[in-house]
Amino acid sequence: MHLSEDSLHAAYLAVLNFLDSQETGSEACIILDHDLTPVDCGFQNPPDDEDRISVEQMRKDKEKPHDWVVKPGMYQIVQFSETPDENSIEGDLSVYLASGSSGNAYLRMIKENALVVTVQVFWSDQ
Repeated sequence: MHLSEDSLHAAYLAVLNFLDSQETGSEACIILDHDLTPVDCGFQNPPDDEDRISVEQMRKDKEKPHDWVVKPGMYQIVQFSETPDENSIEGDLSVYLASGSSGNAYLRMIKENALVVTVQVFWSDQ
C-alpha cells in the first residue's frame, strides 16, 4: 500500500475506500506525525486459520510479509465507538494532540464486516 495523499482527511478517506474492497479482517494503518500529517501507511491481510490457532494457544505469530511494523512498547490507545467520517477525523484525534506527545500516532482501521470499520488511534508517551 502506498500513501499518495498529504492531508489526513484525504489519506483517511483513501484508506477507508481501499478497505471497502478488501476481505473482512483486513486492516490498514496510517502513521501520523505530531501535527497529524500522514507519513506512511500499511496494509495487512486478514488472519488465516494458522494465525487464529496461534493466538488461541498463545504462540508467537509467524513472520508475514508487511509494509512496516509498529515497534513493541507501551502505548496509549483510543478506540472510537463509531467509524469517524472523513470530515471529523481531525477533531476526533484531539485526544492525541491533547496528550502533548511529540512522537508519531498510528491510525489503525480494521474491517470488521461489510458495514463496520473499527478505528483506533494509539501513540507512545515516550
